[in-house]
Order: sequence, then C-alpha cells, then structure tokens
Amino acid sequence: MRNPDTYKGFVYQKKCAFLLLLNELVDETGVIAFRMEHPKGDDFDLVYQNGIRIYQTKEVANPNMPEFLAKMWRRYTENMRPGEHRDIALGFIFSMDHSTNECFVSLSANNITPALMRIKDETDKDGNSIVNVSSDAEWHQFLKPITVEVRPDSQVETELNRAISYMFIDYGLPKSDRKSIYHEFLSRLDEIMVSGREVPEKEIREIIHAWFVRNSLDHPLIKDAVLAASQQRISELKQYKQPESPITGDGTLP
Repeated sequence: MRNPDTYKGFVYQKKCAFLLLLNELVDETGVIAFRMEHPKGDDFDLVYQNGIRIYQTKEVANPNMPEFLAKMWRRYTENMRPGEHRDIALGFIFSMDHSTNECFVSLSANNITPALMRIKDETDKDGNSIVNVSSDAEWHQFLKPITVEVRPDSQVETELNRAISYMFIDYGLPKSDRKSIYHEFLSRLDEIMVSGREVPEKEIREIIHAWFVRNSLDHPLIKDAVLAASQQRISELKQYKQPESPITGDGTLP
C-alpha cells in the first residue's frame, strides 16, 4: 500500500532522506538499516551495529530552535539503552542558512552559548518529553555532538537526480525520460519506508536490484533504450577490425 504522505513532487525531508540513504549504500559505511521515523519524513535514522545517527530535516523560513531541540532530545533519549554502549550522533539539515538565529549559529559553530543552555528549561517543560534533563552538564553533553548542515532544496534535488541518473547511465536515456523514472524509483523507496519501519540495508539493496532487473527492463522507455543501445553495439562489433599487433615475434616492440 502506498504511503498516503507520498510526495506529489517529493517533499524536501524525503529527498534528503533518500540522498543520505543512497550515499550510505554507495560509500558502504557499515550501515545496517534505515528508518523514516514519522509519516511526514522529518526524521531519518541511519542504524549501525553499535550506533545510530538521527537526522532532522527542516525546510522553514524561521527556525524554532527550542522546538527542534526538544524534539531532538526526545529522539536522543528514546535511543539510550541502559547498560549498553551505543554511539548516538545527531544532525540537523536545513534548506537555508539562518545566520540571524543565535542558536542556529551557535550549533553550526559547535559553540555552546547561554542561548542554547536556556533551552534546557523549556525542554523540561515539554509535555512530550519522557526523560527530563538532569543537569546543565547533561544538556551540554547532548548539544556538543550535534551537527548542522545547510543543503538548499535545489542542491539536494540536483545531487539526488545525479545519483539516480548514474544508475541509468548505461541505458542512454534522455534527461526528460530519466525524470519520470526518477519519480517512480523514489516512490518505490517511499513505499517500503512507510510507518517508521526499520528497513535492513540488505532489503534496500535487494529492492533496488529487483526494481532495476525485473521492473525497469519492462519499462517502455528503458526497454526501447536497451534495444537501441544493443543494436548499436552489435553494429559496431560487426564493423570492428582487430588492429595489427606492433609486437614482434620475440615479444618486443619494433
């Protein structure tokens, strides 16, 4: 069943998630699973054998950093496991630079300022928090490893389109045709990530393989492109003549 929140032109949050997913697969980072935590796709987890990286992606004009950090605190504490060491990394991805926001600038510079420390009290008042902040030191420990990236929507779109286009490079599809298949492919990824399900890395790879091998070759655009490319290659091979070897009988060059 298709995720009811599937984009009508993929929302920024999901584009970021899918770009991170593809980058992890290509770089073979040791990731073992992926999860889009909420129906709107604003949280995305990269799960490793002994750790997790939690992302929030924000396409906003005026960032509400107290709200964002309170939510990140909830996600952070949800993944703390008593008696078990687990590396937890936290990252924000924004679609624009908010250089007039003190908290945004402080986090970007990894500089824990009084403005960030004051948010601790607001977080403790958050009715959705299961665990309160025990001390300033704990809040400081939570803030210190948070990373902030700025990825404009157009940049994410370009990078994601390029990543997927590489998959189709052998088919020689025109750019206009690749765009429609790009949306079909992301829709397939969206379907399997529905309802916050943790999807194993192996399953993602199998689904991508199945989509390309079993589905894409039946796609009229790709089928026609493959046939045309094959015919061209056969024609080139028929006309190919083996060049004479410059190597002499004793194995040396003349």
